[in-house]
Amino acid sequence: MTIDVKSLTIQKKNGTKLLEDVNLKIDDGETVVLCGEPGSGKTLLSKAIKDILPKNLEKQGKVKIPNSPGYLFQTPRKQMLRRKVIDDLAFELENRKIEPKKIEERIEKYTDEYGIKNLLHRETEELSSGETAMVVLTQVLISEPDTIILDEPLTQLDYENQKIMIQQIKKLQEKGKTLIITEHNMEDLFSITDRIVLLKNGRIKSRGTPNSLIKELYSEGVKLPIKKEMEAEGVNFEN
Repeated sequence: MTIDVKSLTIQKKNGTKLLEDVNLKIDDGETVVLCGEPGSGKTLLSKAIKDILPKNLEKQGKVKIPNSPGYLFQTPRKQMLRRKVIDDLAFELENRKIEPKKIEERIEKYTDEYGIKNLLHRETEELSSGETAMVVLTQVLISEPDTIILDEPLTQLDYENQKIMIQQIKKLQEKGKTLIITEHNMEDLFSITDRIVLLKNGRIKSRGTPNSLIKELYSEGVKLPIKKEMEAEGVNFEN
């Protein structure tokens, strides 16, 4: 089912607008990147879709979403609430009153699928940034949401763990999940993105397929794959 954002404006109590008149539809199974420089409003828009805006902000307009999406924060460690990885993974399922046997089955299934079974009995504070990201991603997915929001999922990771995260994103796409990703660096996401929404100063500046926005993304300082950056500079690869 479609996610529908209509006439969304978010402002501070003093009237300063942070997002203004945002209209956006995201189709079921689509991968959409909310792109823009820091302060453009991309993370704020993702939080509005999840309905986790700070209480000191005022919202006008509507966000229609079929089910509550999963959300991976830019700093995943903040999502860890318990000392042991296994207890952290169980936390949300326990809150939903899922019976213990089914919780065990889900933890077994998802830790095996996402390759973190060896971390189950580790202390969360001992995990590396890459391990933390994978554990929290599994924590999000274990609730089996149809839509997953990833707030700059590559920013905190080194190159090797970025590659692992991209692999996990591809797995989610294969499962038909709807993905909303905030990012200013499109180097690794360009080829696996259906649509980019470019934000600037709290407004949607443009939207379209990655290839249709190459020059505009480049002019806004968005990091692109090297070949796409050369295309934006007018290099013709056919000669």
